[in-house]
Formats: sequence, C-alpha cells, structure tokens
Amino acid sequence: MTARATPVGKGYDLTISAEQHPGGHVQLTWGIRDGAPSEEWQFETNTVYAAGEDMCNLSAEVRAFIASVAGVVGRAALRCSR
Repeated sequence: MTARATPVGKGYDLTISAEQHPGGHVQLTWGIRDGAPSEEWQFETNTVYAAGEDMCNLSAEVRAFIASVAGVVGRAALRCSR
C-alpha cells in the first residue's frame, strides 16, 4: 500500500508505503523529495511498528500533525478501526 500527498510544502512530495512482515509488524517507508521540475534531492527512511495498537497510535499522531500543518484532514484518511 502506498499513499502519496502532493505537496507537503511548496513543491515537495511525500510518500508513505506500508509492508506487512511476519510476526505482526508493519514496516513504513517514509519519503520526501523535491517536487518537479527540479527534483534535486530526496530523503527516505523506514520505521517498524507492531500491528494493532501501535498502528492506531501512529495514525492518531499523523492525523494531529497533518491537521496542525494543513489545518484540514479528511475524516476517512488516516482513520484507525479498532
């Protein structure tokens, strides 16, 4: 699963991809890069979370962060079903 949000700021692209691993863990790959037309730089890192409550907590934290930066977050986006 990959989610893409454009732009993060003026001219930046954010990608988040999720991959389920054995043992109930989810690896997220976070990427941010300079947007077109220059695309001069990019950064990528991985984080690993336990499935379930860890993912729900992360979802709430990401939602709060996006709301503080963008001011609006769609209700369906980043919702965790328990």
